Amino acid sequence: MKDLQILEDHVANLGRAIDFIEQNIDRPFSLKELARKARMSQWHFQRVFHALIGEPVKSYVRRRRLSNVAKLLIDSSASLAGLAGMAGFKSTEAFSRAFKLQFGVNPGAFRDAGEPPLVPVARARIDKEYIASMFSQTKPPEVTVVELPSKQLYGIRRRFYSCFSETPNGPEVTPLFWKELVTAVAGHPEVSPQSYWGLISKASDAEEDDGVFDYLASFETAALPATVQAQLANDFVTADFPGGLYALFEQVNPPKGVIPNLNYLFCIWLGKTGYVLDDRTEVEIYGPEYTLEDPRGSFKYGIPLKK
Repeated sequence: MKDLQILEDHVANLGRAIDFIEQNIDRPFSLKELARKARMSQWHFQRVFHALIGEPVKSYVRRRRLSNVAKLLIDSSASLAGLAGMAGFKSTEAFSRAFKLQFGVNPGAFRDAGEPPLVPVARARIDKEYIASMFSQTKPPEVTVVELPSKQLYGIRRRFYSCFSETPNGPEVTPLFWKELVTAVAGHPEVSPQSYWGLISKASDAEEDDGVFDYLASFETAALPATVQAQLANDFVTADFPGGLYALFEQVNPPKGVIPNLNYLFCIWLGKTGYVLDDRTEVEIYGPEYTLEDPRGSFKYGIPLKK
């Protein structure tokens, strides 16, 4: 399938999801329902939506709901509590804070003004020309499909807010995770890591659209005596990476440059190859000599696939 046809399909798929949001703006609905309208898995839908619309699904829906109730503040006598519930908030306090953040004034002042001091945020409008321009300057990465073997890893597991969250902090905190791991490994001179692995997975106890992820900063080592293995198991999280089918590409520093490459894979490469994005762990693979400070440093990034 050619790139333009893939982009046209995304326009149609996202258009159905956006229409569904508008038609159901005053009632609860799930991420699963939106993904179904877009004919994608939930995970793929979140990726494509964020790449092409420019913000998380949850953030977009919240903005549209606040815009809807902004009109109702002027055009109806509905109570603030009722409007807060319609916008998906559990309290008028939370509703008022979010409303002021978006419109610059609290709901009461907005209503008292008699006319909107700001134009409510409009629904997203996308077309194939707009999307094509997003990728016109992107040099596609060289992608290799491989079957990664299973591995036993030792590391530290921490949590971060991904780009699907309204308060993302991944680029700021993940280097701290690695610094913590390297410091801990230095306390085990008997260990020589063969490679380092970053495992990224959705937090199992988080809401489906909160964007909270678990990050395992870990290392692989050669076979060790049982006494050393026991000590590592005591000082680190022991993780069994199950392996599986992955699309790998090389990413040169800085790590934040991975975003346009991932957007290309999620929005175009998957459609061209016929592979389907799986919801298993994403991986970062670093050589033992990798450093963030080296401008020529590189690592491998992998997204999980299924046929």
